[in-house]
Amino acid sequence: MSESSSNTAEACGTLSEKVVTECTECRAKSATEKLSELRRTEYIQGIEGSVNSVRSVLSVDSVHSVHSVHSVHSVVRDTLPVSADGWRVSLFRFTRALKFDCGLDGADMADIRPHVEQWHREAGPILGDVPFSEVWSAVVTSWECARQSAFSDPLAVALAKAREEGAPPVPDRAGYDEPVVTLAYRLLFWLALGQERLFFVSCRALGERLEVDHTRAWRILKMFEADGVIVCLKRGRMPKASRYRWTGA
Repeated sequence: MSESSSNTAEACGTLSEKVVTECTECRAKSATEKLSELRRTEYIQGIEGSVNSVRSVLSVDSVHSVHSVHSVHSVVRDTLPVSADGWRVSLFRFTRALKFDCGLDGADMADIRPHVEQWHREAGPILGDVPFSEVWSAVVTSWECARQSAFSDPLAVALAKAREEGAPPVPDRAGYDEPVVTLAYRLLFWLALGQERLFFVSCRALGERLEVDHTRAWRILKMFEADGVIVCLKRGRMPKASRYRWTGA
């Protein structure tokens, strides 16, 4: 072994010994913190790697997504259309994911465009001859309509709140004396709360949460409309839900 190799080995041995000593003697730092320090050291030593390696370590695709749970690359992959007929639904889901799950709410559209280009490029085999201009214009015009994460279940959250809070009180004059109707009333209240009293819901999705047939859920919604509890702003057709405004308590 050459003298330089011997020196290097001694240095590495000293470093390893120091790390072991610190790990056993410094109780102020957790094992997790020490592991993070070691990983950072390894990264610095491997600085010759490309920028792509930085992306893989940090799991980010833009400055705006540094603090987000999902990377743009992952939401592109998870929102690709499975058929040419449903690409608009998939695109709107991608739009919601960009805005809320990638931390791009408030970003300039110029920063969003490259991610939409990536989605269009990877969805190309399914989209066929759908031009980028049609995809991009759809994102631009629907950006403000995106009001929730693509990976959350607002109905499930609203249902949990309706059961936990037992609020709001159902008006006596309404005569909603069935538990399922009372629960539906409160669920829709929580669904609309914080959304400027606007919400989306389908009969099938509501029926699943209330554990009733979708036709029963449809009748409940129609009853609420007749009583002025909700107002339908736009009727949905499968797979799109209807858009409502809460006008009740």
